[in-house]
Amino acid sequence: MNGKLFQGKLILLLAISSLVIFLYGFFEEVRIGYRFTYYLLMISLIFKLLKVGFEWYHFAGLPKPRPVSANPKQPTRKYSVDMLTTFVPGEPYDMLERTLKAMIAVRYPHTSYLCDEGDDPIAKRLCRELGVVHVTRQTHENAKAGNVNNALKQATGELCVILDPDHAPFPEFLDHVLHHFDDPEIGYVQVVQAYGNQKESLIAQGAAEQTYLFYGPYMQAMGEYGTAQAIGANCTFRRAALDSIGGHAPGLTEDMHTSMLLHAKGWKSAYEPVILSRGQVPSSISAYYKQQLKWSRGTFDLWFNLFPKLFFKFTWRQKIHYGLLPIYYLFGFITLIDVFVPALALITGEYPWLMDPKVFFVYFTPFFLFSLLYRFYAQAWLNHSEERGIHLVGGMLRVGTWWIFIIGFIYTLLNIKVPYIPTPKEHSTKGEFLLGFPNLVLALISAIALIYGLYVDWQPYSMLMAVFAAVNSIIFFGAFAIGQTTWVNNAKAKFKWLRNAVNLEQRHFSYLKFSRIAFYTALVVLFLSSGFFLLSSLHLGKDRYLNPTPKTLIEKELGGFYAGIYDPHFDFETNIALIQKHEADAGFQFPIISTYLAWGDGPLPQEKLRQIIQHGAIPMVTWEPWTSDFAAYAEIEDIKNNRKVFRYILDGYFDWYIDQMAVALRDLNSPVFLRFAHEMENPMYPWSRSGSNTPEEFVAAWKYVHLRFEKLGAHNVSWVWSPWSTEGFDAYFPEGEYIQYVDWIGLTALNYGSASKDMSSKTFEEIYRPFKSKIEEKGFDIPVMLAEFGSTSYRGENGKAWVNESLVVIKDKFPEIRSLVIFFSDWDRNWITDWRPSNDEAYIDWTFDLSGIVDHLADLDLYLWRNNRRAQDSTISNYEAPSSLVQDSSGFKLMVDGEPFYIKGVCYNAGHDWEEGFMPLSKRQLEADFSKIKEMGANTIRRYEPGIYDRNILSEANKQGLMVMFGFWFDPKTDFYTDEKKRKAYERRVLSTVRQRKDDKTIIAWNIGNETWGLLKKHYAQPYLTVVRRSYLEFLNDLAVKIKEIDPSRPVFSSEEHDNERLIAAIVQYKAFAPHLDGLGINSYYEQNISQLQDIMDTFYPDKPYVVTEFGPKGYWNTELGDYQTGGLAIEQSSLAKAEWYQKQWEEYILKNQGKNLGGMAFSWVDRTEGSATWFGITDYLGRKKPAYYYLQDAWRPDISKTKNFPDITIVGHWDPVSPGEGLWLSAAVTNEYLVTLNYSWVVYDEDWKKRTSILQTINNGQFVEIKIPDKPARAYVYAVDSAGNVVTASRPLVLK
Repeated sequence: MNGKLFQGKLILLLAISSLVIFLYGFFEEVRIGYRFTYYLLMISLIFKLLKVGFEWYHFAGLPKPRPVSANPKQPTRKYSVDMLTTFVPGEPYDMLERTLKAMIAVRYPHTSYLCDEGDDPIAKRLCRELGVVHVTRQTHENAKAGNVNNALKQATGELCVILDPDHAPFPEFLDHVLHHFDDPEIGYVQVVQAYGNQKESLIAQGAAEQTYLFYGPYMQAMGEYGTAQAIGANCTFRRAALDSIGGHAPGLTEDMHTSMLLHAKGWKSAYEPVILSRGQVPSSISAYYKQQLKWSRGTFDLWFNLFPKLFFKFTWRQKIHYGLLPIYYLFGFITLIDVFVPALALITGEYPWLMDPKVFFVYFTPFFLFSLLYRFYAQAWLNHSEERGIHLVGGMLRVGTWWIFIIGFIYTLLNIKVPYIPTPKEHSTKGEFLLGFPNLVLALISAIALIYGLYVDWQPYSMLMAVFAAVNSIIFFGAFAIGQTTWVNNAKAKFKWLRNAVNLEQRHFSYLKFSRIAFYTALVVLFLSSGFFLLSSLHLGKDRYLNPTPKTLIEKELGGFYAGIYDPHFDFETNIALIQKHEADAGFQFPIISTYLAWGDGPLPQEKLRQIIQHGAIPMVTWEPWTSDFAAYAEIEDIKNNRKVFRYILDGYFDWYIDQMAVALRDLNSPVFLRFAHEMENPMYPWSRSGSNTPEEFVAAWKYVHLRFEKLGAHNVSWVWSPWSTEGFDAYFPEGEYIQYVDWIGLTALNYGSASKDMSSKTFEEIYRPFKSKIEEKGFDIPVMLAEFGSTSYRGENGKAWVNESLVVIKDKFPEIRSLVIFFSDWDRNWITDWRPSNDEAYIDWTFDLSGIVDHLADLDLYLWRNNRRAQDSTISNYEAPSSLVQDSSGFKLMVDGEPFYIKGVCYNAGHDWEEGFMPLSKRQLEADFSKIKEMGANTIRRYEPGIYDRNILSEANKQGLMVMFGFWFDPKTDFYTDEKKRKAYERRVLSTVRQRKDDKTIIAWNIGNETWGLLKKHYAQPYLTVVRRSYLEFLNDLAVKIKEIDPSRPVFSSEEHDNERLIAAIVQYKAFAPHLDGLGINSYYEQNISQLQDIMDTFYPDKPYVVTEFGPKGYWNTELGDYQTGGLAIEQSSLAKAEWYQKQWEEYILKNQGKNLGGMAFSWVDRTEGSATWFGITDYLGRKKPAYYYLQDAWRPDISKTKNFPDITIVGHWDPVSPGEGLWLSAAVTNEYLVTLNYSWVVYDEDWKKRTSILQTINNGQFVEIKIPDKPARAYVYAVDSAGNVVTASRPLVLK
């Protein structure tokens, strides 16, 4: 295959693929908005796809490109030829003379005829002088066709060439044509119709551009397909073919009529892609419109009347050709649709398609790119290099002819005749303004709609429609302007004068160059846009920040490799100088400084730990549960003798001590490693089996201590679980179903060398490999710390070399090791054999020369940050409450216009992101939503993030008398410790918005951050999690101060998730690091949580108020408190159960604590695809009210009566796993006494929230459904609608085999 053709096939394959992807994306992503304009746009889309398909169909049939210098093929015999042209009174004589002379000059022997409709004496004289046969007639029926047929009565040639009088043939005209007639089935041969007056005017340029593709790639493909069409000029007919249909066919489009009749008779046609004459295109708007009216009227007439009669006589390709070619003239109606839809959308606020624009362009842009690329490829078959380019003027001119095409269509329907008048050849400016006026009107309508639409409705959908309206306005004004020849010429003259006046250098730049450059530019821009949207699509769809794919601890960000040191002398000293000496020797500041602490009555080493923190390191406490030093239990033999420690821990004997330690570590406000009861199976320690402890008791005690720390907010602790041997992994690991009890696995990696049992040195890999195998066997994705790491240097061994070599091995082979603590001890009495290096040696010596170790540690991606609080960005003054927040004997109050205001709010989530379906928040939509919210009894809405809808939201909220808690969202993937650029960007955005909106009285409070502190745990692991959280809160504190400097009247809150006991840690850290916040927002859903909320706030946050910034249905994210089917499938509560729970939360846990809290926000207004497609939402995705609406209304509006008569619906069906493709019957069961008829509809969404066509059949008004099980996890939903339009929803997961 020719390389060029192979390139075309490849582009076609990619183009078809992009079309399939676009259609899939369109029908998958686009939802119906305003139905009327939706279906209008669908008509426009179908039309354009047909046009694109028709274009690709022809490009796919292009022949092998001809060499430029190809000589014409010679015919096998001589043919007698007649050449005919026509003349009508009023046509220019100089044009006629030029054409007749050119006909005489054609080299191949022939007879020339002039078909003179007026028996013109000047024409007769020209014929006599030139030797042209002059033919005239007395009657003038059938216009041009009748004129030609009259001449054919006396013409006797085997072939006849029909020319328009403006087309002067080249001398070689017949040389390129005649060989085709060697095939006796060829009825006619058409050659290129080219023009020579393009530069006469913009109209001429545009009219010529419209023909380039047709006479280039289109007609060449038609020649291959057997559908080459006869054109009114430059067509050579076989007389026998014409005679077989009774001569040249009449009509406004007599050439197309003749082609159809000849093809129906079985004659073939050919196309010779060579320019063999040049004619004239219309150069004025009046001449062009007359031509287009004639062609559109004639083409529609043939399409409606002749095509159906001849349909079965055509080949299948001819059926396609004559069936689709006339749709070009339907552009008039499509153009009106393309103008009407965006204008109507801007004026009414009703939008045809509901979609995420980014997602739409992800699918559309590649299709548009390959469409343009295919057209670029096809331009290689254009007939002249000057024809290449983007053809802007031709496109504008075509768009501006919309009303002419519509008139042609109407005239056809009404059978109104249009006289056949040859296209005027002389330029005329008569009536230009009136002819362009319809386009000027559309340009003005589009511009007015654009201005009005954006003024009243500022949001992305109106902006998108405004872009379309702006493009329409520019195009239609351009279509109007190019027809105003006088204006255009005056503008050209003024530009030339200006250029000469300022002595501008004249550059050789023309419209043709611009057209080609624009084409290349468009291709490049589309290519880059496609890449941008495709890359963006990687982040579209499920932005799973709320519930991301869970990361293991080893996958989360740890901040680096933590190197530490332990020197037992430091356990008994309070001066950090000892550690500083070691660091000077090592040339490195250790991020971890380890110390050991035995349980007992002695004071906790808080001062030492603070010294470590002030030094910039993280303390690690090995917490040894010796019990003999507690005087209070001196009479208890077990405790006195360090026995059964875990049993006594579980029995509560040491609660006071554990709590004391938890508070002490918590109040350090620093990350801390806690290595509790290390080497629990080492018989040398009494907390092993040797002290009458069992593995089960150890695990239970570990969890018990962990929980007590959590309940006191000591979430800054990193829990290091340190077994002594591989056997410890089997029985001692504290596994948690709901809670992560272990942050690090701490191992002992000490090379005893000559002090070992076999008195030989072991490599690090020999020591660690058994642990590594056990970790892999257990599937523990937990970072590993070498909590005791080092080597002796006895009998010629070199501890320093062993350490350095081990560091290389760790880097190369064991990436799970992310920390080590050098056991730099010369006080170790734990000899494991009787061997001693000397008789008086009491301690094992693990020390070595630390110099140079930094060079080996540096290869391990060291954690180099110091454990210091970040410096504040502004001067922090003492906390002052805002003027709108007061406290009196009844508690805290929020004041609005001098009156107490208790928040009865709704989280208005619509339009935020993909979960809400990208609902366009038009003024109309907001008016409808806010009126319902107000009617429900709410007085406030909560927004989570500034956005394009703010102007609309605040304006409509003000009209409806609603207040707004204005929020700012911070990405929990952000590293708030190191990413200063992101912090600054957040700050600029927040402060800019506050400055812009501070005078808007609708805003009741600022809310900075939503659950970010809690969600950081999904991306960061301890101890770095504590570092990042601390930095986040310091950032919030500094931000709050700066907000107050701009707006001292409003309170500043930050919201956090109520994650069981972990809320306490959040509150403690907020108090420590963000004291300038005016209160906290708490998002609480589970009864076990919200019922304890007030007690928690009383204990840990009594001095400031809080707002329940989210409450709603029992959540899906907490496997401990939620409802789950076997296999971890979340079970959604019924709509009625949710409604009852909304009301109970408000009445029992929020309103009862008024004065301590400032109110609450029900989550959420509209369904969002989180948990399930119906889990949350007071209304569904169509705006229908759910029972929750009425239950909240009952709680908030005691002044009105309302009904609570709703069905309690659950989906019933067996839970056995079903194979994909099999059917499963489900039913919507009403489980209460509700007896009213409901209408049911079902839908299935897969785990990617894609709608699946899985509904096989329904019965009993949709209450029973058979579902085809999809091939990936999915959930079935039912929507039951009552007579009032309220909806009750239910869902259940589908269990796959």
